[in-house]
Amino acid sequence: MLLAGLLCLGCVLPAHAQSPTGRIAFTSDRDGNSEIYVMNADGTNQRRLTKHSGYDAKPSLSPDGKKILFESARDGNLEIYVMNSDGTEERRLTTNSTPDFYPNWSPDGSKIVFHSERDGNPEIYVMQSDGSNPIRLTSRTRIDRRPCWSRDGKRIAFESDQDGDFEIYTMNPDGSEILKLTSNTVDDVNPAYSPDGKKIAFSSAISGRFELHAMNTDGTGQAKLTSLGFDAFEPVWSPDGSMLAFDTYVHGNAEIYIVKSDGTNARRMTYSESTDWLPCWQNGSVSVEPTKPKTGFAGRWKGMGFGMAGAGSTVPVRETCTTDFDRSRSVEPDAPSIKP
Repeated sequence: MLLAGLLCLGCVLPAHAQSPTGRIAFTSDRDGNSEIYVMNADGTNQRRLTKHSGYDAKPSLSPDGKKILFESARDGNLEIYVMNSDGTEERRLTTNSTPDFYPNWSPDGSKIVFHSERDGNPEIYVMQSDGSNPIRLTSRTRIDRRPCWSRDGKRIAFESDQDGDFEIYTMNPDGSEILKLTSNTVDDVNPAYSPDGKKIAFSSAISGRFELHAMNTDGTGQAKLTSLGFDAFEPVWSPDGSMLAFDTYVHGNAEIYIVKSDGTNARRMTYSESTDWLPCWQNGSVSVEPTKPKTGFAGRWKGMGFGMAGAGSTVPVRETCTTDFDRSRSVEPDAPSIKP
């Protein structure tokens, strides 16, 4: 299995194979601290956008490609920030004594959905793009997190452990009509709507490892896409829906890969020998070195390691993006580098 996984992930597509287009924003600690980077979708022109001693992670490119949302602990607590797509004009959007994180844009760019512990339990919220008028969408007894807007703006997908293990749910943008899409005895996480709005990609441990899966938006037609032999997380679709980017720990540290939307032809995009993870794919390209933002705001978010995926499981799972699997919280610290 180990050899097969390495051969699959190490394959190189022939020269005539489809070349990915657009740009991918991602998180990396290659310079000693978790920061936001961007690269062309083929892995070229990798550029660092943030430069702070605090934790910066989880970029989300705006629909028009002009802004990037991200989460940061630079002020001592995880909050949501926004900046221009070249890394300039960073601005804080939330201010709370508890974590606000995992931001995602609405399709028209007017709103931001995120999850927060501000009311004592990890729940999903929505606010205006300038950070005003935050509204709580879920109010349940367990963890609701990692929201993702559908491309038509009519539904929000998220993951929740209301039934003991994490499953994929959807709801209306006002928090009504919550529907459960998956019902497995292991965790299903990281939902991502396809550009045409017909599919949801997600990561599931149903086969013993977290592999990429896809299903129809009503939960039918669930199918495994990849057989990598190593955990694969955080799937995101290419703008045309023909490919998926994701991160995997196959090399002992997280790296960004892309695959065709049917799960074939895996290609490695980053080679930093550090942690590269949390990709976000959008139209556009990276051609010049962006203006470097000013440094400051000391404070590092401390890592807490890995835990287990669920009762009876031997698969490590990252809480919120890579953390201790403690269902009572959803704090997202620095990503640890471990061997699978």
